[in-house]
Amino acid sequence: MSRRWAAQQKVAVVFDFVAEIELPSFGQAMVGLGVVAIVLGLLIVAISAKWGSYWIQAYMSGADISMTSLIAMSFLRIEHRLIVTAKIMARQAGLSIDRNTGMSTNRLQAHHLAGGDVMNVVQAQIAAHRAGIDLDFDRAAAIDLAGRDVLLAVQTSVSPKVIHCPRNDSGGSHTLSAVAKNGVELRVGARVTVRTNLEQLIGGATEETIIARVGQGIITAIGSAESHMDVLEMPSTISKGAITHGLDSNTAFAIVSIDIYDIDVGENIGARLQSDQADADTRIARALAEGRRAEAVALEQKMRANVSRNRAAFVLAEAKVPAALADAFRAGPLRRLPNGSSSERPGSPPRPGSTPARLNDHSNPRSPTPPTTTMNTTPVATPYYVLIFDKSRIGPTLTAAESASSYQVIYGFSDKKPYDTFCANSPRPLTPYPLVKGYLQSQIEMAPDVIHLVVVDATGPHDAVLYAATMQSVFDSQKTQNPQVTASFRLTLNADNESYAVQPLDEPALL
Repeated sequence: MSRRWAAQQKVAVVFDFVAEIELPSFGQAMVGLGVVAIVLGLLIVAISAKWGSYWIQAYMSGADISMTSLIAMSFLRIEHRLIVTAKIMARQAGLSIDRNTGMSTNRLQAHHLAGGDVMNVVQAQIAAHRAGIDLDFDRAAAIDLAGRDVLLAVQTSVSPKVIHCPRNDSGGSHTLSAVAKNGVELRVGARVTVRTNLEQLIGGATEETIIARVGQGIITAIGSAESHMDVLEMPSTISKGAITHGLDSNTAFAIVSIDIYDIDVGENIGARLQSDQADADTRIARALAEGRRAEAVALEQKMRANVSRNRAAFVLAEAKVPAALADAFRAGPLRRLPNGSSSERPGSPPRPGSTPARLNDHSNPRSPTPPTTTMNTTPVATPYYVLIFDKSRIGPTLTAAESASSYQVIYGFSDKKPYDTFCANSPRPLTPYPLVKGYLQSQIEMAPDVIHLVVVDATGPHDAVLYAATMQSVFDSQKTQNPQVTASFRLTLNADNESYAVQPLDEPALL
């Protein structure tokens, strides 16, 4: 009962409030309606002044553009004239402007907001429609958004385009260079007629690819010809050979024809290459001949050195003959009788009246020959390395007198540690190098009259005393793999001029 009573109280309060409201009079109501009519009229005038002309133009042309679409274009900052003009052009050209499947206002607005060229797309569709080419709005818009000129593509598809191969607008060569099998060069210029392939315009290769492929096909066709005369007789074989390779696959164009407009005969590349090869062969043959001549000259010098060495040995042998005769005379086996008869048997007593043979009075008796002194030697480690400075093997500086007596000396080392010590004590940048047997033999044979020495394991460029072995003994030691070689010469430093005097070992020396 309490709830019902509360509800009745609320209803009574509402009725009391409504009863207290005063309704306007008839005049007040008419004034209010007049104000509303004036506001609506001003709004209609404003809308008509801004969008009315476009709407009337579209309505009269049957372009199917609503007032709400025009108002929405203002908020989207889309140029009304562009959309209205494009829609009217499509309608007048007979294109479908259906709101669901055709070129609707919303599609044109969306393409414009996406950055596309609405007028170019519409004109391309009109051109394709007139030429009977199947091109809908979605494909045309996709081509336009891909950066391609869709109107130019349609125009090229209707009217084929001519491309020069090679392209001559950049100041390059106007012809392609190819060589036939007989080696003759042909310079060819071609014109390629293409039309746009709208099916592959999106993702297809451009003109540069067409030019490159056609050039490759032309060069291949000329290169497969047996003679350049065959190409000159039938230039069409070049274009036929190029077209058969499918040069327009995966491109935005379809090749209509390839026409040769210029063909010139160049130089004989094959003959030039053969001439160059002959020149190269001639230079190689001359180099080989020069090498053989140098070997012959070296062999001749070697033989001359051998002759000089044998002559020196012969002179030494002849020098020993007088000494041997003097020893024989002093020993007594040779005697001369006064009457010139033959000598008696050694050891037999002289015959009566005979006198021992003597030298002539006018000849002085020859002094006895001093005994030959044997040179003392000392074993040292066999050297296997030398030091190189400025591409030359180095050695100690000899005194003027020693230099005049034809000594040739180089430093030699038996192991890495000795020449490392020498390099550390030398101010010059030195490089270790193997002391090969070929170098030793060549030095000995080229100058047999010079005494060739190898200083063994010097600790620096200014050692007080150095010991050296001959190159022949070093060569023999290396040949027999002997770990030691005989040192037969001593080099003594002269502190005044920092040069060494060379002398044979007369006394035993400890290293």
